Amino acid sequence: MRPQAPFDGYRVDFLLTLRDIEDGPEGIMVHSKQLALEADGAEFHDRTPEQAIRDRKRDRQLQAQGLGVFRFAGGEVWRDVFGCARETVGFLKTALERERRTEQRKPAMREQAGDSVIQAAAGR
Repeated sequence: MRPQAPFDGYRVDFLLTLRDIEDGPEGIMVHSKQLALEADGAEFHDRTPEQAIRDRKRDRQLQAQGLGVFRFAGGEVWRDVFGCARETVGFLKTALERERRTEQRKPAMREQAGDSVIQAAAGR
């Protein structure tokens, strides 16, 4: 967890990174997933329509760069900081597991594509 972290021209409240290191048959694989965690105080966020628009636009731009964004209201964090943490870490774990499954399917997809190319070249 990195507070006030720079990311693509922005500064996010917290940048969380979850990494999983796996020693597999093809060597060591490192899977990583990041998430921007924003804790919004009422004084600076959603007080005016312009502030809300700015925050939503910023979220979309960060997401377009591949960074997930979780935005919590300040009161929400104060009421249940551990619940917010569980939700955030749960999301990261699920996203990382989804990425790992996708990566595991890639060699099989490449092999299938390779077989198709070989079959086409052989006139099958």
